[in-house]
Amino acid sequence: MELDDLKAEWQKETTTRIESGSKDVRQLQVMIHTRTADLLTRVRKRYEMIISCMMISLVLFTIIHPVISDDFADQNSASGFVKGLMLYLLVLFFYWLKLVSINNLVPSPDIRERLAQLLHSEKRNLRIEMTFVCLVFIGGPLVSRFVYHGKAFTDLDDPGVRIAVPAGLLLLALILYLIHRYHKRNISELSTYLAEYAEDNRVKGVGNKEVRK
Repeated sequence: MELDDLKAEWQKETTTRIESGSKDVRQLQVMIHTRTADLLTRVRKRYEMIISCMMISLVLFTIIHPVISDDFADQNSASGFVKGLMLYLLVLFFYWLKLVSINNLVPSPDIRERLAQLLHSEKRNLRIEMTFVCLVFIGGPLVSRFVYHGKAFTDLDDPGVRIAVPAGLLLLALILYLIHRYHKRNISELSTYLAEYAEDNRVKGVGNKEVRK
């Protein structure tokens, strides 16, 4: 009789621990759901901020360029304005597509799938943004020199080129660093949530096996 009472008490305590663990898992699910929603909001606001800054700088570029050049009296100044305008529109279009993709993203209701989905999206965005920035900073000047001006590499000893190339590379490195840091922070955050959720479910699964025994 004492053995049966002891067994019943043990099962009762184990069930209580599992129920408590289930509540913890549900609380964790709610927390992760909230934080992933916050993360999506941050990403959306980032793209909106970039688009807003680009539009403001585009207006300033349109106003200032004629003043600092020769009011388009020279063909080169007009050509420079068109190239700058195309570059702005290209960047705006790129980040507009990124904003549309975030707005159209439908996160999975399942927490594990939701985390995996967002983690995959952040890793992909990191690769795409860094590749795009490299293409703009490196491809843009090359297209300008080869297509528009036909200079190729003939005047690399020009003082303006000597200043512009290192300055452009430094700016490129800074932008790549900021992009990498931003996305890596999100990736680390999502990876932590995924690991915590997997661990809590593992513990819960072990507890359920004990109850069945």
